[in-house]
Order: sequence, then structure tokens, then C-alpha cells
Amino acid sequence: MTAKKKEKLDARRGRGKAKDAAKTPKKELDIFDADVVESLQFLEAGFADSDDPFMTYMLASHALYGDDWNEPDPEKGRRYCEKAVKLGSPDAMILLAQLDLEGVGGRRDARSAWRLLNQAFEQGCGGNEYTLGECCAYLGQCCEHGWGTRESDEEAFKWYRKSAELGNLNCVLKTGFWCEMGIGTEPNPTEAIEWYRKGASKKDGRAFYFLGRCFETGIGTEPNPTEAVALYRQGMERGCGAAAWRLGLCYKDGVGTEPDPDEAFVAFVQGDELGFADAAFELGEAYVGGTIVGKNVSKAAQWWRKASKNGCALAAYRLGELYFRGEGRFKENRKRAFQYFKSAGNRGCVEAIVRVGEFLENGWAPRGKMVKAALTWYRAAAEMGDAKAKEALKRLEGESD
Repeated sequence: MTAKKKEKLDARRGRGKAKDAAKTPKKELDIFDADVVESLQFLEAGFADSDDPFMTYMLASHALYGDDWNEPDPEKGRRYCEKAVKLGSPDAMILLAQLDLEGVGGRRDARSAWRLLNQAFEQGCGGNEYTLGECCAYLGQCCEHGWGTRESDEEAFKWYRKSAELGNLNCVLKTGFWCEMGIGTEPNPTEAIEWYRKGASKKDGRAFYFLGRCFETGIGTEPNPTEAVALYRQGMERGCGAAAWRLGLCYKDGVGTEPDPDEAFVAFVQGDELGFADAAFELGEAYVGGTIVGKNVSKAAQWWRKASKNGCALAAYRLGELYFRGEGRFKENRKRAFQYFKSAGNRGCVEAIVRVGEFLENGWAPRGKMVKAALTWYRAAAEMGDAKAKEALKRLEGESD
């Protein structure tokens, strides 16, 4: 699938430019417009009854994604797609598999998706390596998540690696990460770096971030924090928010470079603009610390709220502490504090998990004292190695004896 078709598929799923597309008025069809050859009406006039697999696939794509003259029509798109599959189009097999996985134009059918993807793979995707790599990537996802087949990280890794070998950039990075972490295969940091280098050779910002982590912490290579800083900067310049955040931390803590709070702040701002939640969290920390910018608890809370909404558990925990203690214009509000602690705890923040246990033990939660529930939260934190939670467990379990 081409990048343009991928962008349109993202829009159909509600990502990327979907909202903008919904607001864009459709053109009035003009037969003298040179671009009209790209319209669904033009294609249907010439190929609606055709047995050409590629043109039938194109009809499916136009109907599914819509164009300048037509809104998306999932049902019609699915009908054309099913016809193209019967005519042997591997692109249509992959597209129909996606529709089956998402339930577009019909009910969700993971088993059908698995069969279609295997059919496309067995046919070699018409000799198109890009399409074959995409097919392998979807087969890997099916194995990883148990969609239509047995869940297996080992099988998923085989498919992801095959896709990576065919040049699929997302799978190049995923294969590297799984090699690094030992997911579906034995840990192999040296091979991980090779995959990250391959991604970097394609100028992908994420690859520079992963390489920077390896050089900063010595994963698969000798530690070289200075090289890590250079790699993070290249990643940031290529649009990777995680690389910008990590570069900011290096300047903040003096890793691989002299400490420079101003450069740290600039990098965190860049990371936030690139959509990385942890960078927004660090901006909140800057306003609380007051070393880079003047101390402003209200601005800190604004950044933490943004970070929390985008998935940063530590930001939710900070907001909980803010309402628990009562600071600045934020009055003590244990109900709201509990909500933030629970939100952060559910996302794996061990400090927040302990706080939820304390609230339940001491009767500060909205439903009052709930010692049994507190034990559950303390046990979760203790399993993560938290000393405070272990002490609480020992105390409460001793009291119950």
C-alpha cells in the first residue's frame, strides 16, 4: 500500500487528517476538471463491471477512503474489495483483512483476516516486496495479539523479522526492540543495534532515539553518552518526540554534556510539540523547581494535566500530590487527589499505587475505610519492589493475625 493510501486509511480510522477531511466541502463534479479521472464516478463508469483485479481494488480504495467529490462509503468499498479478492488481488486481500480486523463495512472477523493475509503471503503479493513486507507485518500483529490464530510472541517475531528484512521500517525498529528486550526471541543487544542502525540509515527519527539509548546506557555497545547526545539531537531534528525528551534529560542532568537548564527546557518544549507526554511532564517539573523559569504551580499543573491526558502516569501522580497537600491556589481536595492517584496507579506508577493503598487504609477514599482493598494495592506495589508497601503489608497482615 502506498504512503498516500496509508494516510487515507489512517484518516478513515479517525486518525491524522480525519477531522479536517470531515470539514472539507466536497467539490462539484466537473467533467472538464482534469482531476476528475481520480473520482469514484470516473472509475465506476469504466471499470464497475470489469474483471481487472487492480482496477477493482482501486474502486474499493476510492469507495472506502472517499475523494474530493465523494464521502467514504465503507459498504460499497467492502463489496468492491471482496470482488477484487475473488479476482486474485493481493492488495485487496490485505485491505479486506484490515477491514475484517476493524469490522468496517461488516462484522469483525479475525479468522477471516488471518486466512486472507496467509493467502496473500502464499501468492507472494504479486512479487511486490513492499506489499509483502506489509503483509508479514499484519501477520505478526495477528500472532502477537491472538487475532484469528494462537497468540505467540515467537511466531510474531518471525513475521516481524521477515517484514523487517523486506524493508518495512516499523518492523525494522520493532525487531530491534524485541531483540533488545528478548521478546519472542533470546535477548541479543548486538543484533538490536544492527536493526536500529538500519532504521537510522533510512533517516527515521525513532531509530536515532533507540540508538541513543543504547549508547547512553551501554546496550550492545560500550557506553558513550556524548555520542548518545548527538544521536538524540538527530532524532529530534527528524521529528521524534522521545529523542527530544531524552536530549532534554541529558542537558538537565549533565549526561554526555555540560548541564544546561536552558537547552533542557528548549528540548522539552520541542518534545511536547512533537506530542511526547513525558516532555510535557518535565515542563511541569521545571515550573515547580523554578530554576529554569520562575516557580509557578498553576503552570506546572497545566503541563501535568496535558501530560496525564496523553498517558503520563507520573504526571497524574504529581497532580494527586498537589491536591493531597494543597499548594498555591490548589486547595486540599482528597477526593480529586484519590482520582488522580488511582488513575496513575492503574497505569503502573508505583508511588501512586502506594498512595491508593494509604487512602483506602486510612478512610480518605470516597467510600471510606477499606482495608482489604488497601491490601490488594499494597501487594501490587510490593511485587514491584516498593519498601513502603512491604512495610504496610507486614503491619496490616500482622494486625489481622
